[in-house]
Amino acid sequence: MIRLGKTILWYLLLNFVFTSGYSQQVRDLHNKIADNFNHNSFYTTLNLCREVIHICETIPEPECWYTNIMKDIYHYKGLAEFEIYKKELKKKRLSDAIESLTLSYNLYRDPEVQFLSGYLKSLNALVTKKKTDLNGLVIGWESLLNLYANNGWKISADIVVKIKLYLGVAEKFTEPIPKEKYTGAFAKFIIVMACDLAERGNLSEPERKYFEQIRLKYHRDEGRQWQKWRSNVIQHE
Repeated sequence: MIRLGKTILWYLLLNFVFTSGYSQQVRDLHNKIADNFNHNSFYTTLNLCREVIHICETIPEPECWYTNIMKDIYHYKGLAEFEIYKKELKKKRLSDAIESLTLSYNLYRDPEVQFLSGYLKSLNALVTKKKTDLNGLVIGWESLLNLYANNGWKISADIVVKIKLYLGVAEKFTEPIPKEKYTGAFAKFIIVMACDLAERGNLSEPERKYFEQIRLKYHRDEGRQWQKWRSNVIQHE
């Protein structure tokens, strides 16, 4: 019994020594990833992220799964892949970026990451000419509401910036699609709601005029086409 206890103790000690070495390696790589990304070394950032993911997938490393490191790793990986996509314009890079950001969001439900994921999904729908895919717009809208809630139900300057980015993409979904009219109606409806959200903030005069122009361009009645269609669907279900 004593011998068994000693064996277990040695096993635990060796396991601690073994994994603690990898913990330090993961932390060091995490710091290198942040440094390389901040210096626009996106290919190096991507390779370092892959190295950490390989370590964490093959070794039961507590640093990987009991801290927020993996959320950061997938976040940096997605951002680096998107930056590389902007240089190469390869659709696979954009798909990889979306997958990485989705993995990051699934780990810690960070609405900042959720916004990026929704933004890139909308962009991907436009790039692949699948404008009826509204998942990105829906995810983006949910993320804006989550950011609003997390900020004590106040619209910060950062949220206003994100709403402007969101509107820039959403407007592209309002363009007519042959034999399909509800995508545009939904996009107009959600654009008006985004303007409503932005105007709850302490806006500058130019910002207020900007959102007012968007509102006039996509009149509330046009957005209500979507509400009317949804009401008809629910009634016939």
